[in-house]
Amino acid sequence: MENNTAFVATLKNITKIEGADKIVRADVALKGVTVASIVTGVDTKEDTPVVYFDSNLCLSEILLKDFPDLGRYLGKGGRVKTVKLRGCISNGLVVDIDKFYGYTNKKVLEEGFSFTELGGKEMCHKYIVPVRVQNNSEKKGRKGKVLSRMLPGMFHFHVDTEQLLRNAFKVNPESVVSLSTKIHGTSFIASRCLVLKKMGVLETFLYKLYTWSNT
Repeated sequence: MENNTAFVATLKNITKIEGADKIVRADVALKGVTVASIVTGVDTKEDTPVVYFDSNLCLSEILLKDFPDLGRYLGKGGRVKTVKLRGCISNGLVVDIDKFYGYTNKKVLEEGFSFTELGGKEMCHKYIVPVRVQNNSEKKGRKGKVLSRMLPGMFHFHVDTEQLLRNAFKVNPESVVSLSTKIHGTSFIASRCLVLKKMGVLETFLYKLYTWSNT
């Protein structure tokens, strides 16, 4: 199952929240494995099939137009946000699966099915942090364009790894797996590699001397 997609799941382990009479806590389960915890309406039943959107996603304008009530739970631009209600963290948003039957064949929406589009219509997309646009006052005194010093092929990003919990059902006793620990999540990347360097007068002279001596 790919990252940054909505998927069909089942609500399990519905429990009451102390001091709350309109909401309950539930586990979002995929093939029997809990992948997230959410807070939902008190009328929700055990084993209810739902479509789960995590906090990486934004609901599409089409979906919000067809079901305006979903906008009550979202941030700007239809963004799904992690929230804390009555001390319980809700990692995403679950939507009644019946709402999606109008976009595709009902048989398609089986547990584990993931998507960003249904019937050629966008249902969701990955949240992208808005780019801050500088105003005229900020542009004053701005330096020239900064060129990248990176040499082609010197640095490679890590492959996009699919979430284990969403794919746990693929693991069997014969599988070969690698386990690692991620400590303090961050987007910072560091690498020691060769880069372009602007040479000084002496370095330029030595370089020309070197190239001349090897011709």
